[in-house]
Amino acid sequence: MPCLRRAHGDWGYTTSKSIITLQTPNLISLDAIWIHDILGRFSPDSLHNLLELRVKCITLNTVLKVSRAASNLRKIDLVLCLDLEKSSFSICFPALQSLSIHNREGVIFPTLQCLQVPQIRRLSLRNSDYTRFNTNFDGPKLEILQLNKFTFDPFDEALEGVLFQSMSALRFLYLKFCILPTDFFRRLMQVDRMQHVWPKLEYISLSRTSVSRDDLMSFLVSRTGVMDSDQGLDSSLHMYLDPAEIHFLEEEKMSDSPSDEDQLQHLMEAFPGVFLPVQKEFTDLEDDW
Repeated sequence: MPCLRRAHGDWGYTTSKSIITLQTPNLISLDAIWIHDILGRFSPDSLHNLLELRVKCITLNTVLKVSRAASNLRKIDLVLCLDLEKSSFSICFPALQSLSIHNREGVIFPTLQCLQVPQIRRLSLRNSDYTRFNTNFDGPKLEILQLNKFTFDPFDEALEGVLFQSMSALRFLYLKFCILPTDFFRRLMQVDRMQHVWPKLEYISLSRTSVSRDDLMSFLVSRTGVMDSDQGLDSSLHMYLDPAEIHFLEEEKMSDSPSDEDQLQHLMEAFPGVFLPVQKEFTDLEDDW
């Protein structure tokens, strides 16, 4: 199959030992649900031009082999449902720009610790159960961060360093089913101490994530008013919110307080131009999240 460019199927799982090695030098996209013995299915040079890979149920050793056979990969989607062995080796994908990991066994951070992805632009992490965000991942060129089912409490200085210093190029932040501390947004205002926290940030998506009303209000005031170009910040911040999906902290509510939707409506009126309808270019980013 020398002309095959895209392959989809259960390539890795079989009980047969009489497997024909595939000759696919032009293969650029592979969706291999099970990938235990994928390298035995394809000739050594068949994966050299591979740009996109989606796999399920793999080990770090397999990822290492894939990195050596497919060094030109631009996009990887991993569904991890096996325990990954502890390892001190590093895995390099020099051209990788998009990495998505769906975790089922608490192995997201050990995986990230082994990866070297200097060109990464998009990182999407999805948990089956809540996990504290805890990694030393370095993404100086990272522009898109998507997090599903993470907690940021307690939010200590080490976590600040990872998010605010090693991801200084961040432009788009997606939080879905996340647990935030009551001062999360206020930490984004600490320009003097943190030296420009996410200066390029222009988009925040909050879905099923409870936030502090006062914290969010203070952040909006600072980002759209006090913090201006004189401090090196781009003040063109936008938040694309679905009022039905935003919830304020229960401890901030009173029996006679307005609903979440009413409070959000008040914020939208107080900050015209900040809250805008979701645009297609942003929803496209969430298609595989």
